[in-house]
Amino acid sequence: MQECIMRSGSCVPMDVTIVMRYNSNGIPSTHVNVLDTLVNRANRWRSLKLHGFTSGVDHKILRLFDAELARSGSESLFPLLEELSIQFPFDGNIIQNRLASVLYYIPPLQKLEVSTLFETDTANLDTLTILKVGIYAGHSLAGLLRKCPLLEDLKVDSFVASRVHTPPPDTQGFSHPILSVLGLGDRFDYGAWSSIHLPNLTRLTVTPVGLMVDAIDWERDFEPQTQLSELKETLERSKCPLERIDLYLNAQELSTSIALKIARTFSRVFLDARFEKASKWIDSVDWIDWMTNQESCQRKRAFDTL
Repeated sequence: MQECIMRSGSCVPMDVTIVMRYNSNGIPSTHVNVLDTLVNRANRWRSLKLHGFTSGVDHKILRLFDAELARSGSESLFPLLEELSIQFPFDGNIIQNRLASVLYYIPPLQKLEVSTLFETDTANLDTLTILKVGIYAGHSLAGLLRKCPLLEDLKVDSFVASRVHTPPPDTQGFSHPILSVLGLGDRFDYGAWSSIHLPNLTRLTVTPVGLMVDAIDWERDFEPQTQLSELKETLERSKCPLERIDLYLNAQELSTSIALKIARTFSRVFLDARFEKASKWIDSVDWIDWMTNQESCQRKRAFDTL
């Protein structure tokens, strides 16, 4: 592997994916050599995916994201970088602290994927078109969308309302005219969609993720019906041209009623609804009546057990 990298030239852009599964025993020497070779060619990275578990492990590929190094001139380190994905679920706080500091200094990105993101992070997200976040903490998603004026595709698994000082209410609302694809998990504090308008949204996906939100030192009791109600209100006031709704919901935890109301709101929409352990819902009169009588959906799929 090391020899292949060394023979790959010095100018051709590289798409790098590194999945690390190391513990306190350290990194094998053969792996260290490969990682060293990759780091020495960071100026060729076009995309970087750095995922895995690295408890007790240190390597200069992780130190690339130290703030001091970034301030010394990371643009020379990553001149070609367009896409960055960093997922370290067990070392999230360590990596997140480095990432939050360095994002301001690296070249403008088109695609970013991170485990956690805070509204207070001083990250320059102006050029992003795709953003995927495991846990976002802030006052509402409006704070995130304001930082991403070119965003077309957003995925957020969990939203945690910040307990830091409450900002003044946004009476005018916020409209994001470009966002067209939205993917959501099932853990959202109330207030995530406050004053948000998404007039160009064409596709919505809601998927249960089961994330441990207390990984960032908050404990929350999430109410799926409340969060879906708030989302439904946002979609209604946005008057968006939704073309497809994908609902992958846990039937043991969530009544179908609100999910169906979301779909009813839009005409000419493709609905793909899948429920875990769906056999428990086959006798649901409300669900069967809606699926057989609703004419607003071009296609309907239900009871597909995940």
